[in-house]
Amino acid sequence: MNGRKPLATFIVFLLSISSIASAGSILRDLDCLELVIEQTIKRLESDIEFDHEPSGDLVSRAGRQLELSALATGRSELLEEDYYNLALSLIAGHFGDYTTACQLLRNELKIQTLDATSRWLRKEISKLEKRIAAAAQPLAQKSRTEDYNYKKNLQDLKKTLFRAGVR
Repeated sequence: MNGRKPLATFIVFLLSISSIASAGSILRDLDCLELVIEQTIKRLESDIEFDHEPSGDLVSRAGRQLELSALATGRSELLEEDYYNLALSLIAGHFGDYTTACQLLRNELKIQTLDATSRWLRKEISKLEKRIAAAAQPLAQKSRTEDYNYKKNLQDLKKTLFRAGVR
């Protein structure tokens, strides 16, 4: 047991150093978040069959994989609530679970303090609501809906924040 304590202390020390070293701008964090989301999606696609399972189950599985991906990249700060909810929403959207994606963004909107981000969240919620409505329509209507692309959404958020002077 005594041999584990120095190892645990060393791991905590390394994690704290990597957090300090990687602390940077919001835009840089979003770049890293994109990579973490990509890794998470790859993990989910390779390990799990998606056959319309309940969305709560998707969120818990995606959450676990997101945590593993963030820790593997040394970016544990991406597990903070804002980034975490955004990432889970983008992952849910990627897998076509627009209702869950929309709910996660609504939760984020309730606690968001930055005006530019709030406007972006409202716009994304509106897009997701249209997707939800289109999904309820006959197949001919569904084909008019553009494919969901989490990378485009993140790029749009970064542009919005950059225009608002957020770095």
